[in-house]
Amino acid sequence: MFVNLTPHVLSVKLADGGFLAIPPDGRITRVSVTRAPIDNVGGVCIYQTRFGDVIGLPEPEPNTKLIVSALVKIHPSLQGRGDVFSPGSLIRDPEGKPIGCDGLDAR
Repeated sequence: MFVNLTPHVLSVKLADGGFLAIPPDGRITRVSVTRAPIDNVGGVCIYQTRFGDVIGLPEPEPNTKLIVSALVKIHPSLQGRGDVFSPGSLIRDPEGKPIGCDGLDAR
């Protein structure tokens, strides 16, 4: 079972070329972010971004695959979590519009 912990419907390309739509679960998993201004160049504020803890990730459950953003998936605290995946490479239509992702990426 897939649980989509992003705020978007995911259209995941299947091995047979079709697509599986996975709706958002309603819970969103994120990485906390803080930004501090460090400079001003030509009127443009330059910030230093720091990434903190993962927020809202459920505990592992049998037969459940959690889909999160790539930023969440690569967080060091998730090392060894074999149940966490992120959307695969973006797939675009001939006009360049995103239409889905190519499978899911594991850690």
